[in-house]
Amino acid sequence: MLSDITVFIDEGGDPGVKDGLKFSDTRYEWFTLGAYVIRTENEPNAVATVRKIMEGVKGYQKPDLHYANLPLASRVPACRYIATVPSRAFCLLSHKTNLREYTNPILGKMKSSQFYNWCCRLLLERVMYWYRQQIDNGDVAENPIKIVFSERGGHDYEHMFSYFERLIDQAKHGGFKKKPKCFEASMMNRSHWSIEPHSKIAGLQLADAIASAFYQAANRRSPNWAVEPARALAPIMGERLGGSACDVGVTVWRDCQDFRVWPGIMGNKESHHVTTQRTCHTE
Repeated sequence: MLSDITVFIDEGGDPGVKDGLKFSDTRYEWFTLGAYVIRTENEPNAVATVRKIMEGVKGYQKPDLHYANLPLASRVPACRYIATVPSRAFCLLSHKTNLREYTNPILGKMKSSQFYNWCCRLLLERVMYWYRQQIDNGDVAENPIKIVFSERGGHDYEHMFSYFERLIDQAKHGGFKKKPKCFEASMMNRSHWSIEPHSKIAGLQLADAIASAFYQAANRRSPNWAVEPARALAPIMGERLGGSACDVGVTVWRDCQDFRVWPGIMGNKESHHVTTQRTCHTE
């Protein structure tokens, strides 16, 4: 069975949660996951998008696009260009300080691998929520999503895929231990998941730009703090019907009073900076 859409997933920051107390007042307290979503038939266009961005950066000598290697002045133009190409973007942000005392009722205290898998789940739930809207609107067929994960050294992907398969089984039999925002068995099929090196896949490099732009926006203590690159992605952030990206295209887990979002990202109905919705209710 073919896929109608492809989801590329990459991260910003580090998913480690055990030794972060010493970083509680630094930028290392944030972890982000970005998803770049396009129609599967348009995957080759991602190569052209990356090439166009790199060509626009004077003196860029790297063989692949990595947001961290872009000059500060080039980050807004890069994100602005990404937002002109037909696609959707999603970002999950986690403020790890709020997890120090958090205990999952099933997992207990999370290890970094479990934390990463959980964040991937939350991100994919929101992609599936958006995808369901597209299906119901007649824009795409109901087929499994093709998911490409950026390879992380040392991560147990076999364990993560087994976790997703358990969720698929729960979706089929109505036995979710923790109610998801949206998790549909018809959208998830292991044969459509893969792990690829960031340097080889243009879609992953664009997912990195999404994750890293929001990582930069969240880290107010960083000398390079800036919200403009993330703001430039507003036109392609996934939205719910009604035009808000809150808890769809942009999600913070768990709730963090230090992070504010803006009308351009959250939807035109927002009139001032607000805290993003909590996603704790989906645990």
